[in-house]
Amino acid sequence: MLKRRITRPSFMLDLVEGSPVGEYEVQAQIGEGAMGTVYSAIHPLIGKIVAIKVLKPELCANQASIDRFVQEAHSVNRIGHPNIVDVFSLGELPDGRAYFVMEFLRGEDLKARLARGPVTVADACDILDGVARALDAAHSKDIVHRDLKPDNVFLHQVEGGPMMVKLLDFGIAKLMRSQMKMEKTQTGNMLGTPRYISPEQARGIDVDHRADIYSLGVIAYEMLAGRPPFQGETAMDLVVKHLSDPAPPLSLFARVPKLLEQCVMRMLEKDPADRPSLEVVRQILVEPTRRFATLPKGFAGRRRKAPWIFVGGAIAALGIGVLTWKLVAGGGAKAAEPLAVAPPPAPIAAPVVTAPPPKDDTVAPVVPSVIETQGTLFVNVTGAKTAVVVVDGKEYGRGESVKVDLDPGGHDIEVRVAGRPPTLQHVEIEAGASNTLALVVPAEPTRPPIRTVRTTRPAPPIKKPPVDDDDLMRPKGRKGK
Repeated sequence: MLKRRITRPSFMLDLVEGSPVGEYEVQAQIGEGAMGTVYSAIHPLIGKIVAIKVLKPELCANQASIDRFVQEAHSVNRIGHPNIVDVFSLGELPDGRAYFVMEFLRGEDLKARLARGPVTVADACDILDGVARALDAAHSKDIVHRDLKPDNVFLHQVEGGPMMVKLLDFGIAKLMRSQMKMEKTQTGNMLGTPRYISPEQARGIDVDHRADIYSLGVIAYEMLAGRPPFQGETAMDLVVKHLSDPAPPLSLFARVPKLLEQCVMRMLEKDPADRPSLEVVRQILVEPTRRFATLPKGFAGRRRKAPWIFVGGAIAALGIGVLTWKLVAGGGAKAAEPLAVAPPPAPIAAPVVTAPPPKDDTVAPVVPSVIETQGTLFVNVTGAKTAVVVVDGKEYGRGESVKVDLDPGGHDIEVRVAGRPPTLQHVEIEAGASNTLALVVPAEPTRPPIRTVRTTRPAPPIKKPPVDDDDLMRPKGRKGK
């Protein structure tokens, strides 16, 4: 079978060193993407070095591709953020190819960085925070990136300064407001990269800013674990896993702070409503090892019911399997008959798992996390050794450190000390989570000192001997009559 040979159009200009593109002269080709080729260029008069992205010739005949190319320049300038690559101008070559001029970046993209080896937790949080800043700015202008991946995250090395994250390629970005008719694809078409695509985007339905949060979670997982959460031989394998399979726990592949792991796993929720906001994500990225007294607002999301559904389904499947095995073992004639399974009469209650009491020098077995229904709160009291910890009006313990197991939801924590005003705090508890609450008891009111008044007693009067009047009249030297 003969393969059709794609020939280069004879009218297309060669962009080599010295070729003019607008006000600039090409230096060399420095990159190539799905939509265009990138060249480094210089302004011959002022010496400014820029990058020029030229639309590929096979896409120039497609009006939708041209519109996306122009939309990228429009979206970038509409956002205007330091963590997003800046675009200076837009033009067209004599052969009809569109191009735009953008700032020249020195460094490498995140894909090349991950290919060299693992990234530390601190470096990963710095990079992810830069991307989150860029996405937050885009979302504030109602723009969704929709193609977030390591290839589009550039680690720009500022000359004489630190590394700076730059978000690239808004080629398939979308305006979230329906009145802005910027979307050029038909409903039902899947856009994005299968390895990093969100479930709602894989289904080809309308998406909002939460699709970018999912893709950022996939990148965060890959940076911390050294591998993406889902792997497959084909693009369709990846899409199916994004749609239906839960991501394996991040702790299976890397040791990261527990709060950071919880944040990444929440970003990978299938339901967009269960994902944390970028504001919450950035709070955790700034201090991934901090133990929050109360989790950031919006982190908990909606309470998930899926684990109990899975447990109930597993129990039902086990019961059907045992019944089928008994029928098969009881007789061959009945084994061939189809088995009619009646629908469950009522929802299956969540099983209660109790651990056997530990023996001496043994550790109690750990209950699997899928059936954890309570969270742990450590209340640390400063300022009183005899403090009484009261939760929702019920006393739980005394002392400077009290461990409390609570049901998920809001609880009122009160610390009481005799002779001092009570200390109150409201906390939100998440199932299976461990939190620490530090409370300081007000100092005991000081009493005014007792002043001792010293009084001076008057000196006793000097008693003089009685005077005889006769003695006064008697001449001196005479002692008697």
